[in-house]
Amino acid sequence: MKFIANIPERPVAESYKDNDKIEEYNKKVDEYNKYAEEYNKNVDREFEEASRAAEGSAWALLNLIMAVITGIISAVLLVGYFGREEREEENEEDKTDRKGFARVMSLIPAVGAAIAFILTENMSNPMIFTDRWTILMAVILLIQAIVAIIAKKSDEENEDDNIAEAINA
Repeated sequence: MKFIANIPERPVAESYKDNDKIEEYNKKVDEYNKYAEEYNKNVDREFEEASRAAEGSAWALLNLIMAVITGIISAVLLVGYFGREEREEENEEDKTDRKGFARVMSLIPAVGAAIAFILTENMSNPMIFTDRWTILMAVILLIQAIVAIIAKKSDEENEDDNIAEAINA
């Protein structure tokens, strides 16, 4: 959509005194044309961004959020694993299964989420909330949640086993 000025034709100077009026008129017309040109550039830029977003050339904010959450869950599980290891070295009496394999396996969805986000999203494009890759990122986050639940259940199972052993003893 172009902004077109409806400016009448420039008047013809009939005398020397009219030349001053014509110059003033020409300055106003030039100023108006500069404004119209700037307006057209802004409209073209906004139209281009909107059309790129409509074509699918946009990155999704929700995908970024899910990738970050997946990474945070993995980091928390790994910090919990290595933090407990140090505490258990101090207190050798407390021997709990840390489900180290499940905690280390949490790296796979985290790395997968990071790679999927980098390969599918171009952050130089306009931002939208969701796109066609949002379902993939949701599945990766769901897998990470399942891994976290498996790693967390081991602590509850060990507490139940310790209570059962105490009762049977």
